[in-house]
Amino acid sequence: MDPEIAIYTITSLWVKNPDADGMKTHGLFSDENYRSRLVGFYKTLEAAQKCVVEDHPHFDECGYYNLIVIEGLWEGCYPGLGDHEWWYKHDYENRQWVPCEKPNALKGTVNFYG
Repeated sequence: MDPEIAIYTITSLWVKNPDADGMKTHGLFSDENYRSRLVGFYKTLEAAQKCVVEDHPHFDECGYYNLIVIEGLWEGCYPGLGDHEWWYKHDYENRQWVPCEKPNALKGTVNFYG
């Protein structure tokens, strides 16, 4: 049984090559290949998703970020193991965030809110 989710975080990310094989990508988390920023906390998944879809804060920051992950976390140590993630990629042409699968480059990684 899953623990009760206490909070939903929103993290903006930029990954240079999101389609790369994450298990074989050397140096993925170097400054030139990856960056992240925790940008929000919400009590419900619906509120977090609404914030991303409506994009009031302009999460892409003029192209500085190309992905968003919402993570459902529970109280305690190591809160979240990748099983409560909702991913979005930025559609630059239409200036909106669209749901997507977790990028290959990040398949072996969890807890992006740090």
